[in-house]
Amino acid sequence: MVGLPAIHGYGGVLIASIALLLALCLVIQCSLDVGAQSPAMRVDWVALSNPTRELDHATAVCEAGDLIYVVGVQGLAFDSRGAYLRVEMRFKSNGSIAGYWSPGFDPLADCVIVGDRLYAVSWSFAHGIMVSDLSLSSPMIVVPRGYRPEFGGGLTAITSHGNHLYVAGFERVGEAYRWIVLKLDAGNLAFVKKYTSNATSRSEVYSIAVNPVTRHLWVIGGQFFPLYFAGGFRIEMLDLDLNLMRVISRDDRSTALTIGFDENGYAYLGGVRLVSEYNMSGFIARYDMNGNEVALKEMPGRMIYKLLYSNGYLYVTTIEYHLEGRTGMPRSKLLLEVFDKNLNDIHRMVLDEDATIFPIPFGKMAFDGRSLYVPGGKIVESEGGWEGLWAVYSISISPPELGTTTEAYARVESPFVKTQHTITPIALLIAVVLVAIVVAWMLIAKRK
Repeated sequence: MVGLPAIHGYGGVLIASIALLLALCLVIQCSLDVGAQSPAMRVDWVALSNPTRELDHATAVCEAGDLIYVVGVQGLAFDSRGAYLRVEMRFKSNGSIAGYWSPGFDPLADCVIVGDRLYAVSWSFAHGIMVSDLSLSSPMIVVPRGYRPEFGGGLTAITSHGNHLYVAGFERVGEAYRWIVLKLDAGNLAFVKKYTSNATSRSEVYSIAVNPVTRHLWVIGGQFFPLYFAGGFRIEMLDLDLNLMRVISRDDRSTALTIGFDENGYAYLGGVRLVSEYNMSGFIARYDMNGNEVALKEMPGRMIYKLLYSNGYLYVTTIEYHLEGRTGMPRSKLLLEVFDKNLNDIHRMVLDEDATIFPIPFGKMAFDGRSLYVPGGKIVESEGGWEGLWAVYSISISPPELGTTTEAYARVESPFVKTQHTITPIALLIAVVLVAIVVAWMLIAKRK
C-alpha cells in the first residue's frame, strides 16, 4: 500500500497522538454533567393558629384541588390533662382559613384523602376514624363496621391503595404495646382484615406507606417519648393482604419516624438516635425494595421530622434540637433540607429561624407538584409560662431549569451542589473505535 510506510516514524506518532487526543476530547465533551442542582424553593406563606393557651400542633397535611387539610391537636396541656382534635381547611394560594372543625374529641395524628373523602386517625380515641367530605360539612368519628377494638392503644398512621385504607396503630398488652394494621373498605369503612404483630414492647407505629413497585406495606416505628428509654427502631413489611413478609429491627436507642419511596422502589427512612442524655443525631437510611440497607446518612445535632420524595429529590424537614437542661424547653430551628437519591446534600433552607419547636412525631407533609406543605408547631413564652402555636408552611418548588430561588421569608444557607461526570455510551464507543483504528494502523505500519 502506497504511503503506509510513511506513517512509521514521526508522522505516525503525530497522527496517533492527534487521534488519541480527539478520542479524549470526545469523551470529555460528550460526558454529561449530572449536577445534583437544587430546585428553586421559596417560602410563600406561613400560617399560625393559636386556638388555646396550651400546646397546639399540626401533625399532618393532605391536599386536594385548591385546598389543604391540616389535622392535629389543640389544648394539649403541659401537665398532661388531655387534648382534642383540630382540622383546618386552608386555601393553597395564601394560607387563609376556609373552615375548621374542633368538636372536643381526642387529637389527630395522620390523614389521607381518597376520592372525595378525608380520613384521619387519632392516637387516643378507641380506634375510631374521622371521616368527612371535602367541605368539612359533616365530619364524624366512625368505628369500622364489623371491627371490635381492643381496650387501650390508638391509631397513629393511615395510607391507602386502590379502594382500601390501611390503618396502623397499637394495642395495649399489660404495660407494653403490640402493633396492629387494619385493612378497611374505603367506601363504607367496613372491616376487612387485621394484622397483629408478634412483638410486644413500648414502641409505637409512626408511619405506614405502600412501596409503589412491590406493593408492600412498610410499617415503621419505635419509641420517641422518652427517647432515652428507646430500644431501637422497627420495620415490618406486609403484603396488601396483611401477610408478614419481613421484619427489620435495630437495638441502638433509635426510632424511625417517617418514610418515603422513589419510583424504583427504594425506601428512605428518617429517624433519630440518642447519642447521649442531651445529644441526639438524625439519620436517613436508604433501603432497596427487599429491605436491605444500601446507604446511611448520619445528621448530628438534628432530628429528622418528616420526609417526602418527588422527582429525583428527597425533601426532609429537620429540627436542630438543643435541650436546655433536663427540664428546659427544646430550643430549635426548623429546616428544610434537600438530598439526591444517594443522600448527597443539595440544598438547605431555614423555615423557622428562632422558634422553639416541639415535635409530635406523627403525620406527614403533602406535595401537589408545585408546593410543599409542612405541618408543625412552635412553643413561645407567654405570661403564664409556655404555650404552643399551630403552624403550617407553604414552600413553592420548581425544577432547577424552570426557576430561580427567591428567599422570601426563608434564609437560604449555603447550598451544596455536587457534580459528577458520566460518560455516555456513544462517547465511549467512539473513543474505543478511534483507539482501535490507531492501534491497528500503527501495527500495520510497523510490519511495513
